[in-house]
Amino acid sequence: MFKSKKARLLLMLVTCILLVFGMAACGGGGGGGGSAPSEEDNDAANAAAYAIAGADIAFVLPADDKLAINDRGWIQETWTGVKNFATANGKTCTWYIPLDNSTQGYYDAITTAINSGSEVIMSLGAQPVEGTVLAAIDYPDTYFITVEGNGAEDAGLSNLYALFHQSDEAGFLAGVAAVSGGFKDIGLVTCLDIPPTNIWTYGYLQGINYTAGKLGITDIAVRHHYVHTAATSPDVQTLCASWYEDGVDLIIPMLAGATPSLFAAADAAQKRCFGADVDQGAMSEMVLTGAIKRLADTVPIALASVYDGTFPGGTYKWANLNDDAVGLATGHWRMDQYGYKISDYEQAFNDLKNDVDGTRSGMLKESVVRTDPNSDALDALWDAIAVKNVKFTNIY
Repeated sequence: MFKSKKARLLLMLVTCILLVFGMAACGGGGGGGGSAPSEEDNDAANAAAYAIAGADIAFVLPADDKLAINDRGWIQETWTGVKNFATANGKTCTWYIPLDNSTQGYYDAITTAINSGSEVIMSLGAQPVEGTVLAAIDYPDTYFITVEGNGAEDAGLSNLYALFHQSDEAGFLAGVAAVSGGFKDIGLVTCLDIPPTNIWTYGYLQGINYTAGKLGITDIAVRHHYVHTAATSPDVQTLCASWYEDGVDLIIPMLAGATPSLFAAADAAQKRCFGADVDQGAMSEMVLTGAIKRLADTVPIALASVYDGTFPGGTYKWANLNDDAVGLATGHWRMDQYGYKISDYEQAFNDLKNDVDGTRSGMLKESVVRTDPNSDALDALWDAIAVKNVKFTNIY
């Protein structure tokens, strides 16, 4: 059961206090269109300007205190989309980090925002889905948008819309780039075994395997490991450093807030890596490109539907190549050092978009091949790949 009214009011007060403190401490903002955020955008004074109790739009973050609004990844990029929309349309916006990573915690953060006057709730990730759905049921006059909220697509509520990104298409293109750039010993490192991260890695492995077969390259080795954290960690840096020392010449991540740990290892070893989520090329000279989703572009479109009368409640959308919502980062493109030009990437983008060789329509999905929820996601994919063109090792 949920808390009493008195307890809710007390929690609302505490949350609002934490909100203002958290924003002043953490900073916020970021560059749009898949760009890495600038130092100015991370400035605490800039962030504090958005600490508005009762703002029109409330953005609910994943409740990991190490994944701040300025994570220089998907959280910050989503917040950038919220800010851009609010600024362009005369709306106010703010953000909340729930007190804990539970259904109750998310529900309380959301109802705090609603009771403070917010008319739109946007939540990010799979963790808030249950709390978001419960709040949407209890507050039918409030609009709810979930981004990458696996499970929300089945809610069927007229005041809730689920937006997803076909990031396996971006991951596939990253795999194409890696093999086309001549990399032979490739590491895939993933933060958590959850659908929003596995979708990227499914794309990476299939893109590598497809391109190796297409180019007739027979000596590519791929290793994968879950690090079980989405925050910067010396353990992640140590793992990546050991891979580089063992001969890995490129690491492709899906690490959320742990990505800087990879970059530190790459800098120390002077070995190459990709970024993820947004263009992270400014964070390290070792970053060649990276698979991205353009949240700063797609989020404002979803928010606009609330105010222009076209809100698609009860439905969900997978934004994809057709929407130019996913792809590779080109702002700090360094793949040309390896003979893979932006024009080559554009050709690969169009080939995948147009389903050349059946690559797009034939892409395997976790929801289809992972029939046993207790199985390893990448093992399930590898077992399902009919023609194996690379050596794959899953490290547990």
